[in-house]
Amino acid sequence: MDILINQTTKDLVFNSGDISLVGDQASLLVQRLFVRFKTFKRELFWNRNFGIDYLNDVFGRSRQKLTVDSIFKTEILSEGMVESLVSFTSKISGYSYSCKFVVKLKKLEQTVVIYVLTNENGIILTDEKGNSLTINF
Repeated sequence: MDILINQTTKDLVFNSGDISLVGDQASLLVQRLFVRFKTFKRELFWNRNFGIDYLNDVFGRSRQKLTVDSIFKTEILSEGMVESLVSFTSKISGYSYSCKFVVKLKKLEQTVVIYVLTNENGIILTDEKGNSLTINF
């Protein structure tokens, strides 16, 4: 899970003094795309290719809409959680570019913690939720 970032204030979210985490896969994907779109390429020293080069590739005169669409589509598909781009529409109004898209999430494997207890009565398997399966010899 990732740390939850408030998209309005662009700051961490705290709950009773604890750092909040993103709850579900869809929210996690939204946050990751939000961070990806807000990051300028070459801004992160550990991943110089992360983000979008707005100054050289997006802004400027005579930038074709198809070129900008291609940049955003590539960036969306670069996210590891995205399986495919279902739909993508965009428009330019005045000097503003906007896009709307739908993606299909990859099925992510979940890690399940299993606790094993053995005693003279058999083996007890318990998951992190307390659900148990008992095997007797």
